[in-house]
Amino acid sequence: MHPLFAKLRTVARTRGDHSPRANAMRHIRILLLPLFVLSLASACHRSGIWVDDAKNWKRAFGQSQPRDIEIVRSWYWRSPHFTHEFEYFFALAPNDAFRKQAEESGNLIHFTEPTKEERQEVQRFFHEKPAWFIPKPLETYEIWKSKEPHANFRLFIDRQTGELFLTDFTV
Repeated sequence: MHPLFAKLRTVARTRGDHSPRANAMRHIRILLLPLFVLSLASACHRSGIWVDDAKNWKRAFGQSQPRDIEIVRSWYWRSPHFTHEFEYFFALAPNDAFRKQAEESGNLIHFTEPTKEERQEVQRFFHEKPAWFIPKPLETYEIWKSKEPHANFRLFIDRQTGELFLTDFTV
């Protein structure tokens, strides 16, 4: 028999093979297919780090930057993971309307005299914070944090200049 025909005969035999090994291989292929598709889907969004990019506000908040918000500095990170993992830091010019809206939103807790644990919590970031983000001692800022138990949103307001610092992350 010609070697080519012998090879075709072997292939034909394995297609009809119902041995435990062949069945296991079919199951493994079936299980790996969704993982492969999921890995392709994870690459469907852009990931990386953007520093002082005009699109950082939209990346962070899902909407265009309001006209009355002046971004002084920004840093945004997005993971290549298929879940939405991100971290951002913003320094905003003083803005009384934004400050008032944040304070009156009912979604934030004001730390007037933070405990040692609260101080550690509000200074916890996923990545190292940029040097320009809350560069002064913590006592020089009003501190607001999300009421949500596992949320990481924080707002720091410089008591002297009124400059606003926003940060959040989820992983």
